[in-house]
Amino acid sequence: MLFAVFIFACGFGHLIDAICATFWPVYRFYAIEKLLTAAASWGTVYALSRMIPLLLSYPSPEQLRKELAEKKLAEQKLISINAELEQFAYIASHDLQEPLRTITSYLQLLKMKHGDKLDGEAEEFVTFAESGAKRMHSLVKDLLIYSRAAQVDRMARVDMSGVIREAIENLNDQITTSKAKIVVEPMPRVRGIRNQLVSLMQNLISNAIKFHKKGVDPVINIIYTLENRHHVISVVDNGIGIAPNFMPKLFNVFQKYHGRDVYEGTGIGLAICKKIIKNHDGDISAHSNEGEGSTFKFTIPVSEVDL
Repeated sequence: MLFAVFIFACGFGHLIDAICATFWPVYRFYAIEKLLTAAASWGTVYALSRMIPLLLSYPSPEQLRKELAEKKLAEQKLISINAELEQFAYIASHDLQEPLRTITSYLQLLKMKHGDKLDGEAEEFVTFAESGAKRMHSLVKDLLIYSRAAQVDRMARVDMSGVIREAIENLNDQITTSKAKIVVEPMPRVRGIRNQLVSLMQNLISNAIKFHKKGVDPVINIIYTLENRHHVISVVDNGIGIAPNFMPKLFNVFQKYHGRDVYEGTGIGLAICKKIIKNHDGDISAHSNEGEGSTFKFTIPVSEVDL
């Protein structure tokens, strides 16, 4: 700004010179103009002198090119490593299912054919082994879903009302058994991956039903708002809520708020939700107090296809 003032003062000074020399020799006004120009120039020099150390600290164009090349290389390596890890998780979880099925089948055959020959302790051991194999099968299955959630398919225009209807249809048995009431507001069209969004809504609704209060029918409200060019969808329930000390690790893999003896599940569902929302360049959060229900809110940026 000082430099701009200085340039303006110089130009104005040349104009005054021309006026004084040609039409109106008012030299006192001329002197004042010169004084103002000098003040602006010295102010500019002072400001620039304070910036010189900062300017000298900037890397050269060659250094910038080198740093940019290194960052691109590191980014490519990271993408490659992530792809390998996702492929490993997919293959490992897929290939582990067959031996787990075999273990479960033979344990069931053992109980069917020789159950009458087993004493109480042996029968209990077989039951524990069968339960462990089933639990491992659930973990592997959820790991497979988690690894697939990392795969970003082509985005398309998706009607969230249809997504929620499909998720509710998939959960029909759970909804009927629990007598859950689900209220859905009018929903937008978003730019997204339909199958992943169905999985997202299915996980959130299923959790809201699963963690309901005893003796109280689940009531779930799915609410839509538009905030700061982001679609905001909230899943609000009247369930048991979540303690504040558990909130920071809520979306981590294999984190369960309750033990498996209280509620079934592997603790991967919310981690899958977080990965899906990350694929959509959005954010997901939870707000809750123990015993007061929970609100899960996620955002998806507004794009031109939504309008």
